[in-house]
Amino acid sequence: MKTSLNSHIQCVHEGKKPFKCDECDTSFALKSVLDAHVDQVHKKIKRFVCTLCGHGFYQKIALDRHVETVHEKKKPHKCVLCDTSFGAKGSLKTHIREVHDKIKPFICSICNKGFPKSYKLRNHMASIHKIKEEETIQCHLCPVWFTRTGSLKRHISSVHEGIKPPKVEKAHGFNSQSKGRVEMLP
Repeated sequence: MKTSLNSHIQCVHEGKKPFKCDECDTSFALKSVLDAHVDQVHKKIKRFVCTLCGHGFYQKIALDRHVETVHEKKKPHKCVLCDTSFGAKGSLKTHIREVHDKIKPFICSICNKGFPKSYKLRNHMASIHKIKEEETIQCHLCPVWFTRTGSLKRHISSVHEGIKPPKVEKAHGFNSQSKGRVEMLP
């Protein structure tokens, strides 16, 4: 009993994580959590397999959720705004954010159309404006996409580092720094 209490105090209250992964240097408070990490992350062992479809899972709770939502078609998470149901709570939150709150933080800088997900903006840019995904670069600090590294650098410096860009004169309707090229803004 005393050992359990000491372990609890060290792990929870003192933040000690004595069990270190040999492969990635991540540390854990409990050996059992380290063992599960190695199995899941490095060995890719999925110990729980669905007997109905063969899909594997790292945790039993994930297998149980899979059986309920996929095979038993249970959708316990109901939207109070439109009565649509979802198998996962995260899917309900996404639905409310995208459909009802109309939150679309990814804006096309060419036509100003908004999208709830970055991949939807990239698909739009490729199909409508013929800009390929490999021609875009995402800011590593926020969900903004650019078509030029210079634009990304200016964005990071002004938005994330607080450095004000120099004033630029407009030339024929285009920003003279961008030379008419497209930037995808938040």
